[in-house]
Amino acid sequence: MIDFAKIKSRVSMRDVAVRYGIDIHRGNVAMCPFHREKTPSMKLYKDGFYCFGCGAGGDVINFVARLFGLTNKEAAEKLDSDFSTGATSALRDPAADARWREAQREKKLDAAERADLLRQICAKRRCLYVNRFDQTGKNQADCHYLDYVVDNYDEFPTKEVREIARRIPRVT
Repeated sequence: MIDFAKIKSRVSMRDVAVRYGIDIHRGNVAMCPFHREKTPSMKLYKDGFYCFGCGAGGDVINFVARLFGLTNKEAAEKLDSDFSTGATSALRDPAADARWREAQREKKLDAAERADLLRQICAKRRCLYVNRFDQTGKNQADCHYLDYVVDNYDEFPTKEVREIARRIPRVT
């Protein structure tokens, strides 16, 4: 039997966020781990959170469940284990920790790939701008499209950005 109320009363949202690697800014706002964003949009409250960007919200148990891909029961057990609340007799779940570490690794790899793709797109855009007054006018249209891609880069999924970088011709 898990005492959810005991866990919620003994563990603050801020402590949970710090423990699991969320950088908290002034005013108890942080970058939401559930979607990509440029500026912090997740507000941390004493007993919960709400993201104004993606609409995610809930208490500490919901946060941990969503962060690690667990059920609420597993999240409560993890919180109990990590913060020693005494609400359950559960031990630390290595499988949940492994899933979370793998998700973090994938997120870092994705971010590195996206940064590399953005560099490629910007280099192609610079080349197109240098050669944009060609006879066909095609380069000028490509320049405007790449401007749009760069300005709205975070809105594009990685797969689509990869395709855009591949599709734009090399200009020398």
